[in-house]
Amino acid sequence: MPPRINNVQALRGFAALLVVLGHTRFTLPRTIPFGPSGVDIFFVISGFIMAMICNRNPEKFFLRRLIRILPLYWAATLGVYILAMLAPNLMKTTRAVPWELALSLLFVPFFKESGTANPILFVGWTLNYEMFFYVVLAICLAVNRKRAPLLASVVIFVTILACRPFRGRWGFTSLYGQWLMLEFVLGMAAYALVRATTEARARRLRWLAALCAVVAAFGVPVLEGLPQFAALNWDRLIDWGLPAFVLVLSAALLSKGGADTRVQFLVLLGDASYVIYIIHTYVLDGMERLLVPKFPALELSTALGSFVSLAFVTLLSIGIYLWAEKPAVDWLSVKFGTRRIARPEVKDPAESMA
Repeated sequence: MPPRINNVQALRGFAALLVVLGHTRFTLPRTIPFGPSGVDIFFVISGFIMAMICNRNPEKFFLRRLIRILPLYWAATLGVYILAMLAPNLMKTTRAVPWELALSLLFVPFFKESGTANPILFVGWTLNYEMFFYVVLAICLAVNRKRAPLLASVVIFVTILACRPFRGRWGFTSLYGQWLMLEFVLGMAAYALVRATTEARARRLRWLAALCAVVAAFGVPVLEGLPQFAALNWDRLIDWGLPAFVLVLSAALLSKGGADTRVQFLVLLGDASYVIYIIHTYVLDGMERLLVPKFPALELSTALGSFVSLAFVTLLSIGIYLWAEKPAVDWLSVKFGTRRIARPEVKDPAESMA
Protein backbone atom coordinates (compact mmCIF):
# COMPACT_ATOMS: atom_id res chain seq x y z
CA MET A 1 0.00 0.00 0.00
CA PRO A 2 1.25 3.55 -0.65
CA PRO A 3 2.70 5.55 2.26
CA ARG A 4 -0.53 7.57 2.47
CA ILE A 5 -3.95 6.49 1.23
CA ASN A 6 -5.27 9.70 -0.28
CA ASN A 7 -8.44 7.98 -1.49
CA VAL A 8 -9.48 7.11 2.05
CA GLN A 9 -8.49 10.55 3.31
CA ALA A 10 -10.60 12.17 0.59
CA LEU A 11 -13.54 10.00 1.66
CA ARG A 12 -13.37 11.65 5.07
CA GLY A 13 -14.05 15.00 3.42
CA PHE A 14 -16.88 13.47 1.38
CA ALA A 15 -18.43 12.01 4.55
CA ALA A 16 -18.14 15.32 6.42
CA LEU A 17 -19.83 17.28 3.63
CA LEU A 18 -22.61 14.69 3.45
CA VAL A 19 -23.34 15.29 7.14
CA VAL A 20 -23.33 19.07 6.63
CA LEU A 21 -25.70 18.68 3.68
CA GLY A 22 -28.02 16.60 5.85
CA HIS A 23 -28.20 19.35 8.45
CA THR A 24 -29.07 21.98 5.83
CA ARG A 25 -32.23 19.90 5.21
CA PHE A 26 -31.70 20.25 1.46
CA THR A 27 -33.79 17.87 -0.65
CA LEU A 28 -34.14 16.95 -4.29
CA PRO A 29 -37.61 16.66 -5.86
CA ARG A 30 -39.62 13.85 -4.26
CA THR A 31 -36.92 13.09 -1.70
CA ILE A 32 -36.44 13.56 2.03
CA PRO A 33 -33.34 15.16 3.63
CA PHE A 34 -30.23 13.01 3.21
CA GLY A 35 -26.68 13.13 4.53
CA PRO A 36 -26.50 11.45 7.97
CA SER A 37 -25.02 8.38 6.25
CA GLY A 38 -21.75 10.31 6.24
CA VAL A 39 -21.38 9.26 9.90
CA ASP A 40 -21.46 5.60 8.84
CA ILE A 41 -18.69 6.24 6.32
CA PHE A 42 -16.69 7.89 9.12
CA PHE A 43 -17.09 4.84 11.36
CA VAL A 44 -16.00 2.39 8.67
CA ILE A 45 -12.99 4.59 7.85
CA SER A 46 -12.15 4.73 11.55
CA GLY A 47 -12.16 0.93 11.80
CA PHE A 48 -10.00 0.69 8.67
CA ILE A 49 -7.38 3.15 9.86
CA MET A 50 -7.25 1.91 13.44
CA ALA A 51 -6.61 -1.62 12.14
CA MET A 52 -3.83 -0.22 9.96
CA ILE A 53 -2.27 1.56 12.93
CA CYS A 54 -2.48 -1.61 15.04
CA ASN A 55 -0.59 -3.45 12.33
CA ARG A 56 2.03 -0.82 11.52
CA ASN A 57 2.59 1.42 14.50
CA PRO A 58 0.60 0.71 17.68
CA GLU A 59 3.04 2.35 20.12
CA LYS A 60 1.36 4.91 22.40
CA PHE A 61 -1.88 4.16 20.57
CA PHE A 62 -4.31 5.57 23.12
CA LEU A 63 -2.23 8.66 23.90
CA ARG A 64 -2.12 9.51 20.21
CA ARG A 65 -5.89 9.11 19.95
CA LEU A 66 -6.36 11.49 22.87
CA ILE A 67 -4.05 14.07 21.34
CA ARG A 68 -5.98 13.82 18.08
CA ILE A 69 -9.45 14.02 19.63
CA LEU A 70 -9.34 16.10 22.79
CA PRO A 71 -8.08 19.59 21.87
CA LEU A 72 -10.82 20.49 19.42
CA TYR A 73 -13.58 18.55 21.15
CA TRP A 74 -12.86 19.97 24.59
CA ALA A 75 -12.47 23.51 23.23
CA ALA A 76 -15.78 23.26 21.34
CA THR A 77 -17.58 21.68 24.31
CA LEU A 78 -16.37 24.36 26.72
CA GLY A 79 -17.31 27.05 24.21
CA VAL A 80 -20.87 25.74 23.90
CA TYR A 81 -21.13 25.37 27.69
CA ILE A 82 -20.06 28.98 28.25
CA LEU A 83 -22.54 30.12 25.60
CA ALA A 84 -25.31 28.14 27.28
CA MET A 85 -24.39 29.78 30.58
CA LEU A 86 -24.27 33.33 29.22
CA ALA A 87 -27.07 33.15 26.63
CA PRO A 88 -29.33 30.16 27.40
CA ASN A 89 -32.02 31.52 25.09
CA LEU A 90 -29.79 30.66 22.11
CA MET A 91 -29.69 26.98 23.05
CA LYS A 92 -32.25 24.30 22.24
CA THR A 93 -31.62 21.26 24.45
CA THR A 94 -28.24 22.26 25.90
CA ARG A 95 -28.06 23.50 29.51
CA ALA A 96 -25.15 24.82 31.57
CA VAL A 97 -25.19 21.96 34.08
CA PRO A 98 -21.78 21.11 35.60
CA TRP A 99 -22.31 17.35 35.81
CA GLU A 100 -23.40 17.25 32.17
CA LEU A 101 -20.23 19.12 31.26
CA ALA A 102 -18.10 16.63 33.20
CA LEU A 103 -19.77 13.61 31.55
CA SER A 104 -19.47 15.21 28.13
CA LEU A 105 -15.76 15.90 28.55
CA LEU A 106 -15.19 12.32 29.71
CA PHE A 107 -17.22 10.76 26.85
CA VAL A 108 -19.75 9.19 29.21
CA PRO A 109 -23.19 8.88 27.55
CA PHE A 110 -26.14 10.30 29.49
CA PHE A 111 -29.73 11.36 28.90
CA LYS A 112 -30.46 15.07 28.78
CA GLU A 113 -33.61 16.52 30.28
CA SER A 114 -35.04 16.53 26.76
CA GLY A 115 -34.61 12.75 26.55
CA THR A 116 -31.81 12.81 23.97
CA ALA A 117 -28.51 11.05 24.57
CA ASN A 118 -26.36 13.78 23.03
CA PRO A 119 -23.55 15.35 25.08
CA ILE A 120 -23.26 19.13 25.42
CA LEU A 121 -21.68 19.28 21.98
CA PHE A 122 -24.57 18.05 19.83
CA VAL A 123 -22.48 16.01 17.38
CA GLY A 124 -20.38 14.52 20.19
CA TRP A 125 -22.48 11.35 20.35
CA THR A 126 -20.35 9.93 17.54
CA LEU A 127 -17.20 10.67 19.53
CA ASN A 128 -18.62 8.64 22.41
CA TYR A 129 -18.66 5.71 20.00
CA GLU A 130 -15.16 6.54 18.74
CA MET A 131 -13.67 6.80 22.23
CA PHE A 132 -15.28 3.52 23.26
CA PHE A 133 -13.73 1.90 20.20
CA TYR A 134 -10.31 3.37 21.02
CA VAL A 135 -10.47 2.18 24.63
CA VAL A 136 -11.44 -1.34 23.58
CA LEU A 137 -8.72 -1.45 20.94
CA ALA A 138 -6.07 -0.12 23.35
CA ILE A 139 -6.93 -2.82 25.90
CA CYS A 140 -6.86 -5.50 23.20
CA LEU A 141 -3.45 -4.25 22.03
CA ALA A 142 -2.15 -4.73 25.57
CA VAL A 143 -3.54 -8.27 25.64
CA ASN A 144 -2.41 -9.41 22.19
CA ARG A 145 -0.97 -6.94 19.69
CA LYS A 146 -1.21 -9.28 16.71
CA ARG A 147 -4.87 -10.19 17.25
CA ALA A 148 -6.09 -6.88 18.68
CA PRO A 149 -8.56 -6.08 15.85
CA LEU A 150 -10.10 -9.56 16.12
CA LEU A 151 -10.36 -9.34 19.90
CA ALA A 152 -11.86 -5.85 19.64
CA SER A 153 -14.44 -7.13 17.17
CA VAL A 154 -15.52 -9.80 19.65
CA VAL A 155 -15.70 -7.30 22.52
CA ILE A 156 -17.81 -4.90 20.45
CA PHE A 157 -20.23 -7.66 19.44
CA VAL A 158 -20.59 -8.93 23.02
CA THR A 159 -21.10 -5.34 24.28
CA ILE A 160 -23.93 -4.78 21.82
CA LEU A 161 -25.65 -8.02 22.86
CA ALA A 162 -25.26 -7.18 26.56
CA CYS A 163 -26.63 -3.64 26.20
CA ARG A 164 -29.53 -4.24 23.82
CA PRO A 165 -32.03 -5.53 26.44
CA PHE A 166 -31.46 -2.33 28.47
CA ARG A 167 -31.73 0.29 25.73
CA GLY A 168 -33.68 3.29 26.94
CA ARG A 169 -32.80 2.67 30.59
CA TRP A 170 -29.35 4.30 30.69
CA GLY A 171 -27.42 6.48 28.30
CA PHE A 172 -24.55 4.04 27.80
CA THR A 173 -26.77 1.02 27.16
CA SER A 174 -28.84 3.02 24.68
CA LEU A 175 -25.72 4.09 22.82
CA TYR A 176 -23.67 0.91 22.96
CA GLY A 177 -26.60 -1.39 22.30
CA GLN A 178 -26.79 -0.30 18.65
CA TRP A 179 -25.69 -2.48 15.73
CA LEU A 180 -24.15 0.73 14.42
CA MET A 181 -20.98 -0.15 16.37
CA LEU A 182 -20.36 -3.06 14.02
CA GLU A 183 -19.35 -0.50 11.40
CA PHE A 184 -15.98 -0.29 13.18
CA VAL A 185 -15.70 -4.04 12.69
CA LEU A 186 -16.58 -3.66 9.00
CA GLY A 187 -13.78 -1.11 8.68
CA MET A 188 -11.26 -3.46 10.29
CA ALA A 189 -12.44 -6.24 7.98
CA ALA A 190 -11.96 -3.94 4.98
CA TYR A 191 -8.35 -3.35 6.02
CA ALA A 192 -7.74 -7.08 6.42
CA LEU A 193 -9.09 -7.69 2.91
CA VAL A 194 -6.98 -4.93 1.37
CA ARG A 195 -3.89 -6.12 3.20
CA ALA A 196 -4.44 -9.65 1.92
CA THR A 197 -4.78 -8.42 -1.68
CA THR A 198 -1.58 -8.25 -3.71
CA GLU A 199 -0.77 -5.12 -5.68
CA ALA A 200 -1.01 -7.08 -8.91
CA ARG A 201 -4.51 -8.30 -8.07
CA ALA A 202 -5.51 -4.80 -6.94
CA ARG A 203 -4.44 -3.45 -10.34
CA ARG A 204 -6.57 -6.07 -12.07
CA LEU A 205 -9.55 -5.11 -9.90
CA ARG A 206 -9.26 -1.36 -10.51
CA TRP A 207 -12.21 -1.02 -12.90
CA LEU A 208 -14.48 -3.13 -10.69
CA ALA A 209 -13.36 -1.21 -7.60
CA ALA A 210 -13.96 2.12 -9.37
CA LEU A 211 -17.47 1.04 -10.38
CA CYS A 212 -18.28 -0.13 -6.85
CA ALA A 213 -16.91 3.10 -5.36
CA VAL A 214 -19.00 5.29 -7.66
CA VAL A 215 -22.17 3.27 -7.10
CA ALA A 216 -21.69 3.29 -3.32
CA ALA A 217 -20.75 6.99 -3.15
CA PHE A 218 -23.81 8.11 -5.07
CA GLY A 219 -26.11 5.25 -4.17
CA VAL A 220 -25.98 5.79 -0.41
CA PRO A 221 -27.29 9.40 -0.35
CA VAL A 222 -29.74 8.71 -3.19
CA LEU A 223 -31.30 5.75 -1.39
CA GLU A 224 -31.21 7.67 1.86
CA GLY A 225 -33.31 10.40 0.30
CA LEU A 226 -35.99 8.11 -1.11
CA PRO A 227 -39.02 7.95 1.21
CA GLN A 228 -39.89 4.51 -0.19
CA PHE A 229 -36.51 3.17 0.92
CA ALA A 230 -36.74 4.87 4.32
CA ALA A 231 -40.17 3.28 4.82
CA LEU A 232 -38.53 -0.16 4.82
CA ASN A 233 -37.17 0.78 8.27
CA TRP A 234 -34.10 -1.43 8.01
CA ASP A 235 -31.34 -1.15 10.56
CA ARG A 236 -28.82 1.61 9.89
CA LEU A 237 -26.05 -0.97 9.64
CA ILE A 238 -27.75 -2.50 6.59
CA ASP A 239 -28.97 0.75 5.06
CA TRP A 240 -25.70 2.67 5.16
CA GLY A 241 -23.06 0.58 6.97
CA LEU A 242 -22.70 -2.10 4.31
CA PRO A 243 -22.54 0.39 1.39
CA ALA A 244 -19.99 2.41 3.40
CA PHE A 245 -17.92 -0.78 3.75
CA VAL A 246 -18.03 -1.27 -0.03
CA LEU A 247 -17.05 2.36 -0.58
CA VAL A 248 -14.05 2.30 1.77
CA LEU A 249 -12.89 -1.11 0.56
CA SER A 250 -13.11 -0.04 -3.08
CA ALA A 251 -11.29 3.25 -2.47
CA ALA A 252 -8.46 1.49 -0.64
CA LEU A 253 -8.15 -1.19 -3.35
CA LEU A 254 -7.93 1.55 -5.98
CA SER A 255 -5.13 3.14 -4.01
CA LYS A 256 -3.25 -0.15 -3.69
CA GLY A 257 -3.75 -0.73 -7.39
CA GLY A 258 -2.06 2.56 -8.25
CA ALA A 259 -5.16 4.74 -8.69
CA ASP A 260 -4.74 7.02 -5.68
CA THR A 261 -6.07 10.56 -6.02
CA ARG A 262 -3.52 13.34 -6.39
CA VAL A 263 -6.00 16.18 -6.02
CA GLN A 264 -4.52 17.93 -3.00
CA PHE A 265 -7.68 19.88 -2.21
CA LEU A 266 -9.56 16.60 -1.66
CA VAL A 267 -6.83 15.45 0.71
CA LEU A 268 -6.92 18.80 2.53
CA LEU A 269 -10.68 18.47 2.81
CA GLY A 270 -10.12 15.12 4.50
CA ASP A 271 -7.56 16.68 6.83
CA ALA A 272 -10.09 19.32 7.86
CA SER A 273 -13.03 16.90 8.10
CA TYR A 274 -12.86 16.63 11.90
CA VAL A 275 -13.18 20.41 12.19
CA ILE A 276 -16.01 20.42 9.64
CA TYR A 277 -17.89 17.84 11.65
CA ILE A 278 -17.38 19.50 15.04
CA ILE A 279 -18.35 23.07 14.11
CA HIS A 280 -20.83 22.74 11.27
CA THR A 281 -24.12 22.63 13.22
CA TYR A 282 -23.27 25.82 15.08
CA VAL A 283 -22.10 27.59 11.93
CA LEU A 284 -25.31 26.60 10.15
CA ASP A 285 -27.39 27.76 13.11
CA GLY A 286 -25.57 31.09 13.11
CA MET A 287 -26.16 31.55 9.40
CA GLU A 288 -29.83 30.71 9.82
CA ARG A 289 -30.24 33.25 12.63
CA LEU A 290 -28.10 36.08 11.24
CA LEU A 291 -27.82 35.74 7.47
CA VAL A 292 -31.05 34.20 6.23
CA PRO A 293 -33.38 36.89 7.70
CA LYS A 294 -31.49 39.52 5.69
CA PHE A 295 -31.06 37.37 2.56
CA PRO A 296 -34.03 34.97 2.31
CA ALA A 297 -32.63 33.49 -0.94
CA LEU A 298 -29.94 31.87 1.22
CA GLU A 299 -32.43 29.72 3.14
CA LEU A 300 -30.30 26.67 3.98
CA SER A 301 -32.69 24.10 2.55
CA THR A 302 -32.56 25.65 -0.94
CA ALA A 303 -29.97 24.70 -3.55
CA LEU A 304 -28.26 28.11 -3.30
CA GLY A 305 -28.39 28.21 0.46
CA SER A 306 -27.00 24.71 0.88
CA PHE A 307 -24.18 25.43 -1.58
CA VAL A 308 -23.24 28.69 0.16
CA SER A 309 -23.38 27.06 3.60
CA LEU A 310 -21.26 24.11 2.44
CA ALA A 311 -18.68 26.48 0.97
CA PHE A 312 -18.59 28.69 4.06
CA VAL A 313 -18.29 25.77 6.50
CA THR A 314 -15.56 24.23 4.34
CA LEU A 315 -13.44 27.37 4.07
CA LEU A 316 -13.84 28.24 7.75
CA SER A 317 -12.94 24.67 8.77
CA ILE A 318 -9.84 24.59 6.56
CA GLY A 319 -8.70 27.85 8.15
CA ILE A 320 -9.26 26.51 11.67
CA TYR A 321 -7.48 23.27 10.77
CA LEU A 322 -4.41 24.98 9.28
CA TRP A 323 -4.01 27.76 11.86
CA ALA A 324 -5.38 26.25 15.06
CA GLU A 325 -6.10 22.53 15.19
CA LYS A 326 -3.04 21.23 13.35
CA PRO A 327 -0.55 23.44 15.23
CA ALA A 328 -2.13 22.39 18.55
CA VAL A 329 -1.96 18.68 17.70
CA ASP A 330 1.61 19.03 16.41
CA TRP A 331 2.68 20.83 19.60
CA LEU A 332 1.08 18.21 21.85
CA SER A 333 2.62 15.40 19.79
CA VAL A 334 6.08 16.84 20.35
CA LYS A 335 5.30 17.65 23.99
CA PHE A 336 4.24 14.08 24.82
CA GLY A 337 6.78 12.36 22.60
CA THR A 338 4.44 10.77 20.09
CA ARG A 339 5.90 12.63 17.10
CA ARG A 340 9.21 10.79 17.45
CA ILE A 341 7.37 7.58 16.62
CA ALA A 342 6.94 6.92 12.91
CA ARG A 343 3.65 8.44 11.88
CA PRO A 344 0.93 6.12 10.55
CA GLU A 345 0.67 5.96 6.79
CA VAL A 346 -2.85 7.36 6.84
CA LYS A 347 -4.14 10.08 9.10
CA ASP A 348 -6.71 8.74 11.48
CA PRO A 349 -10.24 10.15 11.56
CA ALA A 350 -12.01 11.49 14.60
CA GLU A 351 -14.71 10.65 13.74
CA SER A 352 -15.10 11.76 14.01
CA MET A 353 -15.59 12.35 12.52
CA ALA A 354 -19.13 11.31 12.65
